[in-house]
Amino acid sequence: MTNFELTEKIKQILIKKAEGYDYTEETYEYQKTSGGEKQLSFDDILDTDTKQTQTVKATKNRKTKSYKSDDDLTLLKKKVTTHHIPPDMLAVKILLENFGTNNDDDNSLQKLSDQELLALRDNILESLKNIEEEEDNES
Repeated sequence: MTNFELTEKIKQILIKKAEGYDYTEETYEYQKTSGGEKQLSFDDILDTDTKQTQTVKATKNRKTKSYKSDDDLTLLKKKVTTHHIPPDMLAVKILLENFGTNNDDDNSLQKLSDQELLALRDNILESLKNIEEEEDNES
């Protein structure tokens, strides 16, 4: 991943956090129907048939492992909850500091030449006259 891709990914994450987002959480509750835990050695785990769906808890040591097959469990409840994460002001601040535009209003006037400043002044005065005339016409 290049620096540009990483920067864009971070920017997208910050935008998501700054805007706020929703996510869903699913919770499942199972009930054991029959049988119990079966004991299985580590070698048996490696030799299990791939057609059977089994949840196996394996640790690094080669002791006896316990597992429960899906046939022993019945789904009782499935709960889907939607959570809302509100906008984060810290993310907004980081976005503006690092990815915002670099147009400083104070410095932009200092960079203008004298002729550009005079033209800008004339445009502002003309706009003010137009606003005053519109207000007089409305009265």
